[in-house]
This record gives sequence, C-alpha cells and structure tokens, in this order.
Amino acid sequence: MKNEIDIPEGIQAKIEGNKITISKEGKELTRLYPTRLINIKLENNALDVTGFSDIAKSRAIVGTIKSHIRNMIQGLQEPFVYKLKVCSVHFPMSVKQSGNEITIQNFLGEKKHRKVKVTTDSEIRIEGQDITVSSHDKEAAGLVASRLEQATRLRKKDRRIFQDGIFITEKAGKAI
Repeated sequence: MKNEIDIPEGIQAKIEGNKITISKEGKELTRLYPTRLINIKLENNALDVTGFSDIAKSRAIVGTIKSHIRNMIQGLQEPFVYKLKVCSVHFPMSVKQSGNEITIQNFLGEKKHRKVKVTTDSEIRIEGQDITVSSHDKEAAGLVASRLEQATRLRKKDRRIFQDGIFITEKAGKAI
C-alpha cells in the first residue's frame, strides 16, 4: 500500500504537531489527526502517512487520513459543489438566505419558518427552485446540504403522498 500523497504545483503543506495545514492562494484548510496512531512527514513535495503498527485499525486510520488529505488538496484545486432541488407539490415553498442563515417558508403550509444555520466557509446560491452549495471543504459543503435536506424531512407521513421537501440531486459532482 503506497502511503505517499504527491502535492501538486502551487499548493503548500505545513505540519505542526498533530495539525496539517494545506493552502493555496490565500485559501487554507486545516485538519487534526491522531498522533498516537499515525505519523505524517513532509518530504520532497510529498506527504508520507505511516502507521506505528501493522494492525488493521492502524491501516484503516492511515487510509482515512490519506483520503482526507486528498480531499483537502482536491478542494483547493476546485471547490466541491452540492446541488439541491426544492420540491413543493401541495404548498408553494420559498427559500431565502439572510447572512449565515437560510429560511424555509410555507413548508407544507406551516406558518412558522424553518431556519438552517450555514457554515461561514460555504457559499450558497439560490436560483428559483435550485440551491447550489459550494465550498473548498468537502465536509462543510456536505454538512450544509444535509442540514437543508433534514430541515424538510417528514415524519409519520406517507412519502408517496407528501412529496414536498428539499432534496440533494448532486453530491460533489456525482448525480444521485
């Protein structure tokens, strides 16, 4: 198993204790990693991720950290984009953004507005019935998209009849 991750041109990596920081043109992503189980070294424009032992748990954590670092590098090269669709069959639902909060109005005819908090490093565009969430951090974009979807989740109702809600249609460039 190759444990090296090549760093592309224009991207800088820095390791301080158990914190890895990857940056490009003013954009920066930081992540903590478990120091007791793995070690990360920066050598010759590549990151070397090694585990302290060869047990399955250590190998699994090495693979997970490698994937996180690859996602950080990929996110700095091109932001992760999640696309959502606002579907309203019974009542015309509207979605508005104000600051770092998204307000869902008239969901199933409710008079009380549903509010969703947005992380500061995510960019949201609302165009009619389409919502686009983009961020350089894959977890931040996914978190906002899932919060929007869960805010309109129905409980104890037949989904075949009540089809209203906000649904993820594309995850990080992959159609669902």
